[in-house]
Amino acid sequence: MATPSFQLDPHSVLTKDMFLSVARRNTRTIIAAGLVSTLLLSGLLYTSDAPRSALHFVSSSFSSASTGSTSWPTQCSPEDWSDGEWVQKSPESYPLEHFLSLYPFNASDPQAPNYTPTPEVTRHPLAPLGFAGCASGRERDWHLGMHDDGTPDRNHPEMWSYVVRGASYDWIPKSPACRMYSEQVSREQFIRALVEQGGWFLVGDSVTEQHFFSMSCLLYPHVIATPDYAPHGGSGPRDWPQNLYLNPSSPLVDQLKPPAGFDIKRTPLVTFRRVDLLFEPSELDAIHLSMHNSSDSVPSTLFGPEASESYNLSPDKYLSIFTAPLPEANYKVLLVSTAGHWTTASLPGARDPSDVQKEATNPAVYKTFVEAVRVWTKKVSGALKEPSVGQGVKNSEKQVLIRAYLPGHEFDCHKETGPLTRVREFTREWYNWSWIGRMNEAFKAAIRVEGNPQLRFLGLDKPALLRPDAHSLSDCLHIQIGAGIFEGWARYIWHFMEDLRV
Repeated sequence: MATPSFQLDPHSVLTKDMFLSVARRNTRTIIAAGLVSTLLLSGLLYTSDAPRSALHFVSSSFSSASTGSTSWPTQCSPEDWSDGEWVQKSPESYPLEHFLSLYPFNASDPQAPNYTPTPEVTRHPLAPLGFAGCASGRERDWHLGMHDDGTPDRNHPEMWSYVVRGASYDWIPKSPACRMYSEQVSREQFIRALVEQGGWFLVGDSVTEQHFFSMSCLLYPHVIATPDYAPHGGSGPRDWPQNLYLNPSSPLVDQLKPPAGFDIKRTPLVTFRRVDLLFEPSELDAIHLSMHNSSDSVPSTLFGPEASESYNLSPDKYLSIFTAPLPEANYKVLLVSTAGHWTTASLPGARDPSDVQKEATNPAVYKTFVEAVRVWTKKVSGALKEPSVGQGVKNSEKQVLIRAYLPGHEFDCHKETGPLTRVREFTREWYNWSWIGRMNEAFKAAIRVEGNPQLRFLGLDKPALLRPDAHSLSDCLHIQIGAGIFEGWARYIWHFMEDLRV
């Protein structure tokens, strides 16, 4: 793991950031008179179960017909932010040809694995990804698509161009108001918000873990990450809690104004917990059985010995962490995303209420998902209404943001050479990918019905759906760190939370 180095005047940086923040808020107040975002109710509950009908992909962000609307509280809704295009960075801000020339790999060259980093690469090994370093030590090569020394992944040396080209684009919304939400946010601005306003708690599967890893890069070197994965070869149990804490060596420490009770060693700025299915198995079984009126004609469990592995936790557990007082926690945002593990492999006992004799199908899993997110949304809304205990962000001040889940891209994404200009429809049933748009719509509808303004759906999926050229080197579902997708989500959320303060 890289050793943090600090070369900045923290006082001047924070003073400038404070000035820009005030100017930005004033500008937003003038520009934003209340943009309206469209929330959609898809034909979702128990309609159109035929798998072929699901192949017409329904994006949560941009393509369904509107059946109702509500005002978005800030000047840039997720739908407006998602109306844009990927634009290649200028040579001045991203010297693409130079980065490509660092390792002109030819997969057939027997000497390819013997390339060593140049002095320039040694000084700035992660420059092609736009990072000074990354605090997290978990599966670094996989997350980064390269090694810590800046050399290509030895398992995929021929994909150096894919990684570098993938990092060479910026997302530019059409709306001038939303372009502010794509502005770069300095590490110092992020740190100040997380310390003084409250941290982020990320709950989800391995894609959300990637988002956590990206945050460890965006905030480097001002954070330290736990646990230390070095003694475990850079890996370890996937359900270990992961945290980012303010680095005691950061020169920002003396410039920040943390709330009373904040403990630099105990209060995390960002936390990730691995939760694939929102609930622990027994809770999900109870939801499924309730759909069938506890009938003996359905399996007693959704899981069983043939179920594929998933990592799960009760909402009671992670909500108790989210609402805990200082110094153990001071979270402002709970960021949740789920859908990828809602498959027949994970839930082989899922049964369709209209045909309980049929084995698990994507429609049956989908209907279970619809009921589960309804129950989950009520539970979370109830937790936010509970009286706050102790110091820190009050329950009434917290925000729960559900980020639209992303399917992968069909076929060989690693042969793609750039972003798309329109989202491709699915041509076949790969995993549950063609159903994920419906699942996003179901979650959005559950939030709309609940009507709690502290719960909001972030349909930020379209920019990523346009990036088959920005996947991890191992598959076509996970996302390349540094390609602007996770980093764009983080910027959007930061700007959104800043606007809520106006």
